[in-house]
Amino acid sequence: MNTPRFLFATVIPLLLFVAAAEFGGRPLTPTQAELQQQANERIEVCKQRTDDVRIDVLQSGTSVAMKTGNRMFLTLPRDLYPEQNLQFDGNSVTMAVVQNGETLDHKNEPCWTHYYELRTTRGVDKGKATITILSNDLTMPDYVLHLIVSTVDSNR
Repeated sequence: MNTPRFLFATVIPLLLFVAAAEFGGRPLTPTQAELQQQANERIEVCKQRTDDVRIDVLQSGTSVAMKTGNRMFLTLPRDLYPEQNLQFDGNSVTMAVVQNGETLDHKNEPCWTHYYELRTTRGVDKGKATITILSNDLTMPDYVLHLIVSTVDSNR
């Protein structure tokens, strides 16, 4: 009997079968959807840590339409989505931090919060922008928010 061939032909498949049965046939690594759900749950915790009703929890992947000059809070977990990893890509849209929103951001808190104002550039009626915050955890997805900013109120 050839021992290596016997191991590969019978023992190893048997071990794989037992392992699959033990873990319910689920892969040992989380799916992308499961990782996104975990990230969204961490973002929701940030909302619960503040009593400011103006803060909306914007899940990653959300698209938001807003009027130029409108402001929004962005609140995310520091360890997962640090502010210094924020990238803004705006097509005819600018984004600026509103200084009076800084009172909600405390360095010792697990979440960071900033208040942003978005505007279309002069002479442009509508623009698109994407806010991306790279995750510090390479297994977790990046935070991505799509914005459509226009001079006309999108709620009409």
